[in-house]
Amino acid sequence: MRATYALSYFLGTYLGTLRENVIILGGPGQALTSDLASLTPDDLLVAVTFRPYTRAVITAVEVMKENSVPILAITDANSALSVGREHGTTVVIDEPFYFDSATSQFFVIQTILLAAARRIGPAAVDMTKRRERLDKALNVEIS
Repeated sequence: MRATYALSYFLGTYLGTLRENVIILGGPGQALTSDLASLTPDDLLVAVTFRPYTRAVITAVEVMKENSVPILAITDANSALSVGREHGTTVVIDEPFYFDSATSQFFVIQTILLAAARRIGPAAVDMTKRRERLDKALNVEIS
């Protein structure tokens, strides 16, 4: 949501090329409540927000903690979004203000994508090739 939507969209789009069942929550025209209702303790909520924090993201994380959904929080130091080990992991990108430089934020997102690809292994390569075949069949790209 808001300024971090681009980061979340980038992560969600590329993670979706590596594995199935990736959903970007709170997208345009989507009700956050409906999106969150589909999450279970077998899922992972990746929440991204920086100072000044988006209330809906912070509240969504609190509600998902109560529902035992694990959380990967990507935020700044001393954030209201930070989660303890019992609820997941927090990745801290400490910058003075959320629109300073997206370089470090995208670096962290790319690192997470690389780690996910390695963890998923050959299935990630297979999924990517499948999606590339579909893009080609749909004539999505121009050479």
